[in-house]
Amino acid sequence: MRFLGTVDTGAGNGEAVYRNCLNGLKLVAAEDIDVQKGRIYWSSKVDLPSLKALNCFEKIFLITYQGTDWPIPHGGGWDDALDFWETVCGRVTSFRVSCKKSSSSASSSSSLDLERSLGSVLQDHFAWPLQLRSPHLEVWLFVTEDCHTAGLLLLRQAQARPVYTSSTGLHPNVAWAMVTAAAIQSGEVVLDPMCGTGMLLTEASDRNALLIGSDISPEMLTRAARHFQSLRRTAPSNGGALLQADVRHLPLPDGSVDVVLCDLPFGRQFGTLEENQTLYPAALRELHRVADPWHGRCVLLSSEVNAVLLRQSAEAAGWKMQEELTWKLGNKLPAVVMILTAQSASAPHGDLSAFSSKGGRFAVQRKQQSPELVLCGGKEWES
Repeated sequence: MRFLGTVDTGAGNGEAVYRNCLNGLKLVAAEDIDVQKGRIYWSSKVDLPSLKALNCFEKIFLITYQGTDWPIPHGGGWDDALDFWETVCGRVTSFRVSCKKSSSSASSSSSLDLERSLGSVLQDHFAWPLQLRSPHLEVWLFVTEDCHTAGLLLLRQAQARPVYTSSTGLHPNVAWAMVTAAAIQSGEVVLDPMCGTGMLLTEASDRNALLIGSDISPEMLTRAARHFQSLRRTAPSNGGALLQADVRHLPLPDGSVDVVLCDLPFGRQFGTLEENQTLYPAALRELHRVADPWHGRCVLLSSEVNAVLLRQSAEAAGWKMQEELTWKLGNKLPAVVMILTAQSASAPHGDLSAFSSKGGRFAVQRKQQSPELVLCGGKEWES
């Protein structure tokens, strides 16, 4: 049987993530392995327990077709893959088609048109009812420059949640590492004062904390609200809120926040280095005001070029430096992450062990914490 596993390579983490996956494939005696961007193809015997142990993958598909024909034929590999899928997940009661099309694809059709075309063929041949929300079977189509690949979604990470993608958003792996570094405790108040699309709050949403996001831009708050709606949440957390506010003038009482998480403007895509000269000192003073004087702590991210300014601003505002680390983001931009506390070094704070100067470690750590893969469409997944 031919399989496809999708991976999240993250920001500069490709080599480490691929290595982790390839080591896992040794356990299933994989052959004919083909590594592509974000995807790994292989052939092996169908051994469900071994496949479920490959939690380095986000999703695993049974490949039904690979080639250049269009419309995609519905015979051959479809029969074998579908027989196995229905053996473990039951007879198909509904389906939908999802398409991922690479920018180099030679196809002039849109992803939506390709989804409709393949869906129509499958509906005519198999007589499956179409269900766009919560279908029993998900058929995926991957379109590249020289190949169409169709597959049946078999396994996915049990706690996987929709990832909000944005050209201006913080990568989920970086957000996860920052949240991990903060060591958020149950019941604490967590603030992202420049929340943008809300990625840091998303990664903190399973910590049983009160989450508050603020941003000066109404557009960003609208996008953050849509983001949380896509996650089936009406707010960042139970009792949380999204507020329009300037990081230099927050509508929060003194000492009301336990943890601050913030991806500060680098002065490239947002703001300028000159504007940061006044923004950083004012922001650090205001964050120190709203932080709990004994337990308050900050995890801040910026570019390395702002490191000296950030250090000086933090010290002047009364913050105590606990840890600092530099590493390179996926675009090879040198970045700096800092943990600050509002009081002494004995105050509780996290650590930066989730980060590493060797690109990729925190992405692999995150994968290792992922639960075992579960069946899609089967009773196990529904529960």
